[in-house]
Amino acid sequence: MYQTRKIGVVGQGHVGAHVANSLLMQGIADELYLCDINEAKVTSEVQDLRDSLSFVPYNTKIVNCYDHYEELACCDVIVNAAGKVALAAGNRDGELFFTTDAARTFAKRIVDAGFDGIFVSISNPCDVVCTELWHLTGYDPKKIIGSGCGLDSARLRTEISKKVGVSPKSIDAYMIGEHGFSQLAAFKAATIAGKSLNELQAENPDKYAFDHMEVEELARKGGYVTYQGKQCTEYAVANSAARVCAAVLHNEHAVLSASTLMTGQYGEEGIFTSLPCVIGAEGGADAMIDDVEQLRLLVSQQVAPGTPYFIFGHSMGSLVLRSYLPRYGQGLAGAVICGTANEATAVSRAGNLAARAIAAVRGDGYRSGLLHALADGAYSRAIKDARTPFDWLS
Repeated sequence: MYQTRKIGVVGQGHVGAHVANSLLMQGIADELYLCDINEAKVTSEVQDLRDSLSFVPYNTKIVNCYDHYEELACCDVIVNAAGKVALAAGNRDGELFFTTDAARTFAKRIVDAGFDGIFVSISNPCDVVCTELWHLTGYDPKKIIGSGCGLDSARLRTEISKKVGVSPKSIDAYMIGEHGFSQLAAFKAATIAGKSLNELQAENPDKYAFDHMEVEELARKGGYVTYQGKQCTEYAVANSAARVCAAVLHNEHAVLSASTLMTGQYGEEGIFTSLPCVIGAEGGADAMIDDVEQLRLLVSQQVAPGTPYFIFGHSMGSLVLRSYLPRYGQGLAGAVICGTANEATAVSRAGNLAARAIAAVRGDGYRSGLLHALADGAYSRAIKDARTPFDWLS
């Protein structure tokens, strides 16, 4: 049965309004619930977004909640975009007291009203605000995700792309740590098409060698280049927040750099900071990845010290392995990824459109033979003398 996807956005300033627009333009939400302490502002944003419905992929219900935060309790995801960007002109910490004070006005009210979804916080200073949301509400910290260095990682990939002439989408590289001036680029884990950046630089220095310190600094300060000309950042941060929302709603288990609660990693605990996280419907679920690493350490140190360690990942295990490698891959002698998934964007969109059309005509509970054939038919046909339509599952 089709589940309505509901997203709330707290704060309708520059960033919050662009988040709502990005969610609408990408067709991520079925219902948008918008809040702001300025009633006239949120009313105008709701009207403007409703006027856009003829031009977006899907019809979306847009609700004006003003400062009635309890109305957001029904949402699957709530984006915290409350802030005052002018205070961050010199440093993201400039918004500290404004954003933490704002969180005190709504966070506990939303949780006490029965909210059981995921908080995605993009207010700055991001790591501090996430920690404050956790302390204010006692909410499950796995369900509090900060946008953190997600946007900074995109900036890093952009700067690498400019140096080596490869699309940012083909570059896997992360900024980690504080979403601020102390963040750093994890160059040792950076890859292009699965090959480490260090290997590529050694093989073809004319194309792939560049000043790492320079690129790291450009990624670290990229937001201030944007701010300098228009006194705000809007598009990229909104799209970054929308990306996290999509990963949650579609239960993607996507690996994104995001602010998460430290529970002993690198000797730190009790604070939020950015690491590559596996993000799905349950929030920043990276415990499985840590377990794989703990097992490797146990085997390498106590069972077979000095023996080369390989990991074979098949089907769901391949997705776990793909999430593991950027974070802990340096400890492996090698890895084998088998029977994994790929992101066929055009096919996925066509399938979504077909599913929506069939559901509109036959109802949400209808089991479509056409969709089954399109999604699983090729796998089933490859099995000779199959006893069931699902013998292909491994």
